[in-house]
Parts: sequence; structure tokens; C-alpha cells
Amino acid sequence: RPPPIASGIAGAERLDLWVRDSSQPGGWASRNYWLSLPPAYSRWSPQMLVLDFHGFYDTARRERREDRLAFFVDEWQLDIVVAEPHGSGDAYSGDSRAWNVDGNGLNTEPGPQGPTCLAPRYNGDGWNDRYKCYDSCAGCDSTWGCNFASCMDDRSLVASLFRRLSATLCLDLEAIHLTGISAGGLMAYQAALDFSDLVASAAPVAGSRIWGYNRAPRHPVSLLDLHGFDDVYVPANASNGFGGAPDGATTSHDRFFYHEVPAITRQFARAAGCNLTANRPHPTKFDGLRRLSCNEPHGACASGASVVQCVGEWGHTWPLHHLHPFAYADLVLGFFSRHPKARGVHGAAFPPAWLLGEDAGEGQGEGEGEGAAVRAVQR
Repeated sequence: RPPPIASGIAGAERLDLWVRDSSQPGGWASRNYWLSLPPAYSRWSPQMLVLDFHGFYDTARRERREDRLAFFVDEWQLDIVVAEPHGSGDAYSGDSRAWNVDGNGLNTEPGPQGPTCLAPRYNGDGWNDRYKCYDSCAGCDSTWGCNFASCMDDRSLVASLFRRLSATLCLDLEAIHLTGISAGGLMAYQAALDFSDLVASAAPVAGSRIWGYNRAPRHPVSLLDLHGFDDVYVPANASNGFGGAPDGATTSHDRFFYHEVPAITRQFARAAGCNLTANRPHPTKFDGLRRLSCNEPHGACASGASVVQCVGEWGHTWPLHHLHPFAYADLVLGFFSRHPKARGVHGAAFPPAWLLGEDAGEGQGEGEGEGAAVRAVQR
């Protein structure tokens, strides 16, 4: 169990945990995360949990300063636990502490719909898209491969973190939410898919799915996708990407192929039982600022979930970040508070049976990542 931690952002601490990881010698990895509790945290009052994933060249500690999510919780005295996991740097053998999502680790092999990047990779010609190989990625080729993160088991990290936090804190299991930016946005999408029978909603910022890996969650998950018109690092559409992508894909500045956002939201809409035809507005208090607008492109959803896409005049960053530093936190936490776990069309038992796991760090997923053993207590 983690040591006692003080409430509020001032009491936030970095905590360690051991995670099963077959990519590491001995089959275990030491990982860490930052945790902040609500200012008035009580062990008798169930709290919302938000997992916040940092970007490619960032860290968990810097993420909390930059996106101001935990500061917003502190400022407004909200009953929300915020945890920022630290990405898999693989003993700093690669370029960053990014996230191992579907499509990473293929190296020179194609994905289900063909290559996931343009090769050969270059460095020093203005693109700078050749990333170092990580120790955990066997046979990596930095010139011809499409690796962009370590091959450590980040799904196991998320599962272990769910287990740790639910066993030691008073959490509302119907209010488990995900967010993150850039590579962290990719990880927010990944965890929403892997744990769709637990996660209530996800709010990826500048996130996407690697080409060939767009699929629907097995259970309804509410989605708030946030993307800037000028984002060229993880473009929302082919129109603001670079050339060379397969039909239906967009090319990023570092020449990886991503699914266009409308195709991703459609998959979440199918799982949520949306009508898939009626586009309707989704008003926010920030509408019109830097052309921010949100809509529900697939209409109302039978499950009670919502699938929302927000766009505006910014680049590869949080919405309205310099104009209104708390806008992102306000938008996503408001969305989370309105979207507890939707079960609707699937009628699945809740909490899911896989929550009853063994001690922390044990267990892997079943099927496509779901079912990773997590120790949780419904309170």
C-alpha cells in the first residue's frame, strides 16, 4: 500500500508501484505516478478518479503544472482524485517516456491495414522523425521501423494503478475517467478501449489511433475529443496533415499515420448505441472563444453515453490554453461529472468480475486487453 498522503495539490506526492511486465528482466517493472487528493478528502465519501496521461517529451510532474487539472480541483474544492502515471522510459534507453499503445512495437512489420509510418525514417533533414530504439523493443530498427515508444507493458501499469487506488482510497467506481495530451491522448484512447467495462468516459486532447488499430470499445464509454485546427503533430483530419497517408488516414509531422477523428468517434458511437445520423450541438460556456465549438456528430446514444468532438483555433496543445488557463480543466471535469458509467445497451454486470483480482501487480488482460485483474472495492 502507498504511504499516507496529504490532501490538496500541496500534498501531492510521487508514489512507486511494482507492475508485472514480461518485457523486463525478472518479469517485473518499477513504475511511479503522482497522486493528489481532494482538499476535503474523506475515506467515507466516494470520489471521482481521473487518470491524466502526459505527452511524449513530458513527465507526470510537469503535466500537472501545465494542464492545471489538479490545481483546478484544489481551487474549486472538488471531490476528485487525480493521478498522473509516468510513462515507460525504459531506463532512458529511448527518446522519451511515451506510451506503448496499439501499433507501437511493430518495428518493420505492417499493421492490419499496412504500414503505420513512412520509411525510411530521417533525422536532421527538417523532419527529425527517427526515434531511438528502446531496450525493451527486441529487433528494433530506427531507420526502417515505426516504433515510437518503449515496449514496456503500460496496460499492466494502468491495471495495477486501478487496483492500488481502489484498494486504498474511497472511489466511486462509476466515476472512473481518463484524459491526456498528445502521446497521452493516444494512451487515454487505449485505456478506454482496454478497460471499457470500467471506464466511464475519456477526454483525449490531440489524441488519435495509429492507422490500422481503430476499433470500438466493447462497452459504452463517453468520449470528449479535443483537437485544434492547427495541430500537425497528431492531425485530426487529412486536410491538416502531410502527404503520403493511405486513404482514410492522415500523416503527422513525424510521418506516422493516424485514423481521422470522425472515424474514431464513429466507433465509440456504435458501442454507445448512438443513432449515427443526427448531428447535434453540444453547448459549452467557452463557445466562440478562438472559434471553439463542440458537437455530437452521431446524435443521441441509447446507452446514455455521449460522443462529443470539440475543435477550435489552436495547435498541438490544450484548448484555449493561453487565453483561459483553466478552460481545459473546466471542460473535461464538467463532462466527466455529467457522464457516470453508461451500461445501457450491453446490460453488462457492474462492477465487472475482473475487478476482483489478486494482490497488486498481478494479472493481465483477457481478450483485447479488457479483464486485466484489478483489485477494486465498490463503495
